[in-house]
Amino acid sequence: TRYFFSQAISVCQGKLFFIGGTYDSDTSGCPAERYDPSINTWSPLESFKQRVKFCTVVTFQTLLYVIGGMEQTENKRLSTVQGYNPDTNLWQEVSCLCTPRSSVCAVATGSHLYAIGGRSDAATVNIVERFDPKEKAWCLVAPILECRSDACGVAVNEKLFVFGGLMREEYPHSSLCEMYDPVTDLWSSITNTITPRVHVSVSAVSFKGHIFVCGNFVEDSSLQIFMYDVVTNQWKFCTMFPQSGRDHFQISCLRISREVLNRCNTLS
Repeated sequence: TRYFFSQAISVCQGKLFFIGGTYDSDTSGCPAERYDPSINTWSPLESFKQRVKFCTVVTFQTLLYVIGGMEQTENKRLSTVQGYNPDTNLWQEVSCLCTPRSSVCAVATGSHLYAIGGRSDAATVNIVERFDPKEKAWCLVAPILECRSDACGVAVNEKLFVFGGLMREEYPHSSLCEMYDPVTDLWSSITNTITPRVHVSVSAVSFKGHIFVCGNFVEDSSLQIFMYDVVTNQWKFCTMFPQSGRDHFQISCLRISREVLNRCNTLS
């Protein structure tokens, strides 16, 4: 059995990748799985051998990147970064992070990949590193305003937006939403914000210039999705998740055929 809150997901070349997590035993489960919406089927990603938890997975320039995390058995935090090419089914080592971290917020723009915050062996950090694919190296950029791990983030028009997360291991959630402008190398707080409270449920995607954030926005409430308009700085309620016996969800953009959708059960 894989525990959902310690795994990571991302869409790459039309397929959904589900990587990492903790298991009931060191030998059970598969380190990675892949969902193909064209045939509505999950299959093991057997080329991924590492057993890792609290890693981060993000798609950048047609490749899938697995960033940091913790070793499954030794609980050692990692600085490793691996890149996966779905066309060749091959993995390659990428330049390591400057600081070993788990629960990083990773965001990709059209030109760079960012590793934001996370948890080191000592504490939650505000470190931000940027990967340049031309130089094939990470460099430090301006730190986020608030130390946090398990945050979610997206990119819109080359700017980064970070929401939620944990400030310390005692699980106080962050109420600060931040935006990063790479031109000025500055982070700024976003006013008029609503913030998801439960760190294991926070998830965000950008779609057609808008940001959709899934989380527990009110204490003891059901999971909801709100849309944030980056131009008007306004939030709009979208929907509430039906009660399904689960309180942890992650959202992702994936094109699924109408034929497959018509065969799915309707929850509400």
